[in-house]
Amino acid sequence: MKRKTALLRITAILSAAIGLLLFFAMIVTIQEQRLQIALLGFLIGASIVWLVYLAIWFIGRGMSRTMFPGLSRLLLMKLKQKAHLSLSADQEKMYIETVGAFLSISSVLGLAAAAFFIISGILYIVGRLSW
Repeated sequence: MKRKTALLRITAILSAAIGLLLFFAMIVTIQEQRLQIALLGFLIGASIVWLVYLAIWFIGRGMSRTMFPGLSRLLLMKLKQKAHLSLSADQEKMYIETVGAFLSISSVLGLAAAAFFIISGILYIVGRLSW
């Protein structure tokens, strides 16, 4: 458990450091709308480290336990039914894990896109109000 908390602390510190680095880089180089662009630079810089951490975590954890086992089985059964496939137990397990990994990655990317959209909207509103 100590290793996990140490990795989370290191990731958080690196995330804040790279975010601040991009924040200051943007605030120094941009002429107009400096604060909004600098905050966007911080968000992008901070999220890069977390995306790398999650990718390494996902690869290290492996595909042995998927986040969506029920949905993965349902999609595989529908695919087998539509395509008239006959799969062995090992093939079926591999396809369930692959579909589960695809669903996990898609849901995380969808959440990231929604968060980016919401934060961009907030920054736009703040920029319009301050202008």
